[in-house]
Amino acid sequence: MGSGGNKTSTTTAGTPDWTRPYIESAAKDAQSLYKSGQLDQVTGLNADQTAAAGGIRANTADANTTFNQAQRGQGIFGADAYGQVVGQLQPQIDDQVTRALGQQSGAFSQTGNLGGARAQAASAGAAGQIASDMSAAEVNAQRNSAMGGATAGLNAYSNLAQSGQAQQDQRQAELDAKYQGIQRMFGLINPGTVGSTQTTASTGGK
Repeated sequence: MGSGGNKTSTTTAGTPDWTRPYIESAAKDAQSLYKSGQLDQVTGLNADQTAAAGGIRANTADANTTFNQAQRGQGIFGADAYGQVVGQLQPQIDDQVTRALGQQSGAFSQTGNLGGARAQAASAGAAGQIASDMSAAEVNAQRNSAMGGATAGLNAYSNLAQSGQAQQDQRQAELDAKYQGIQRMFGLINPGTVGSTQTTASTGGK
């Protein structure tokens, strides 16, 4: 009585036969893109990003100077700023003092106190108050302008950078469009979406 060899079975599984042409086509497209260098394209910086980088770099240095002066009480933020501003505003201060003293002289003239000690003290006080008020207002205005300008400059270039980033993202998406299309194809044709087939082949034995 003869004896036969051992019987073996081989099982293979995969996507249905009808999907193979699509998979092969997508694989060929992917290989073509790879060989042509289209799978590793990276878009460079655009004009807005370059301008924003330079602007942020320059404005950051200026802003840091302003912020540091504010923190340390230097420049327009220093105590001597008021004296410097008084010198800058002296013509305007003199004009305001002249007007105020003219009105004050009229009032004292009507009461018969013109030229008295009280009138002189009042005149000196009025002049000092005008100089103090005007210098304080100007110092505050210059400080606010300095801080606002530093912040606004940074914000403006930050917005430009965001615009540049959006443009770069769009350009990169365009460069990756074919690759993304192939990925979507493979995403659609897989066992999870089209199911799978299983084939068992037996060899040898009885």
